[in-house]
Amino acid sequence: MANVSSADKLKDLQKKSSKEPVKTKKTKGVRVLDIPVNLHAGVRKACELSGISGALKKLSDQHKAAIQKEFFLLWTQEMWDNKEKPSNFNVQLNQLDPDGKLMDLLDSSCQFQVRFRATGIKEHVGKLPMIDCSCNGDDECSLCDGTGKVQQTVSELMIELLVGEKVGLSQEQAESFVKEEVDISDASDFVMKIHDMILEEEGTPLRCLGDKILSYMVARTKSQNEQVRVLAVTDEELEIGLKHYQVVTLKDELLDRIFKYADSLDQLRNLLTFINVTQQTDKFQFGISDEVDVKVERMNAAVSRYLVPPVKSE
Repeated sequence: MANVSSADKLKDLQKKSSKEPVKTKKTKGVRVLDIPVNLHAGVRKACELSGISGALKKLSDQHKAAIQKEFFLLWTQEMWDNKEKPSNFNVQLNQLDPDGKLMDLLDSSCQFQVRFRATGIKEHVGKLPMIDCSCNGDDECSLCDGTGKVQQTVSELMIELLVGEKVGLSQEQAESFVKEEVDISDASDFVMKIHDMILEEEGTPLRCLGDKILSYMVARTKSQNEQVRVLAVTDEELEIGLKHYQVVTLKDELLDRIFKYADSLDQLRNLLTFINVTQQTDKFQFGISDEVDVKVERMNAAVSRYLVPPVKSE
C-alpha cells in the first residue's frame, strides 16, 4: 500500500468536515452598477437613514460613556456605604412641562449593570519577568542555578500590582486577596497549530508530532471503535511541541465580599477596575408616555437640535 503524506491526510480530513470553508469576496476596486430607476428612492432613503444614525452614534456613545461613569460612582458608593454588593438598577425619569417642572408621566428610562468575570484579571498575567533570587548570588543555589535570577510567580506579580499605585492596597491586603480570591492552575497547549506542524522540516520533533496527531485524527474519523492504534508520542516531541502556562481566575461571588479588601472608597473602585468588572448601560427608552405623533415630533426636534452644522471659522 502506497504511503500517504501528511498533506494528503489533512486534505482527506478536511473533506470529511461538515462545513465548507467560507470564501470572502474581495471588495477592492468594486464596480459601480447602474441600477434600475425604481430602486433609486429606496437606496437614497437607506443612505439617508444610515447617515443620520452614523452622525448621531458618536454623540450618543459619548453621552452613554459619561453617564455610565457616573452610574459606576453611585453603584460603588452604595457598596462602600452598605458593605454589600448593590443590585443592578433602572433609572426612570418623568416628563417635564414647559416650565421645567416634573409631571406624572413617565418619559425616559435606562438600565445599569455591573457584571463579574472570573477571567477578569488574566490580561495582567503575561510573560512573567525575571527577578532577583533570595540567595544573594550563591553559586550553588538550586532555585536560580547560580544565575542570581528567578522567574517571578503569578502570586508575586499579582501582589506587586495590587500594592502598586493603580490599586493602592497594603501588602497585607494584597496578600490576603491573592490567597483567598485568586485561583491559579497549570495548563498546557501546543506551541503551534497542527497544520503548521506538518509543514515543518521532515524528521524534526514538531513535524513528527504533527504527523502523529494528524494520523490519529484521520484514524478516528474512519474507525467506529473508541480506541485507535497510532505511533506513540516521544518525550522529546512533547517537550518541544507543548507550552506550559498558568490560568488565573477569580473565585465565584467575589463582588459579595470585595469591599473587605479596601480601606477606602478609592481603593474599592481601583480594585473593581483592576479585576475588569463589566459595566453596561442599555435599554434606553424615550417618549414612553407619548402618543406616536407626539413622539415623532419630539424625535424630529431632537435630531435638529443635535445635528448642528459646524461653525465656520472666519
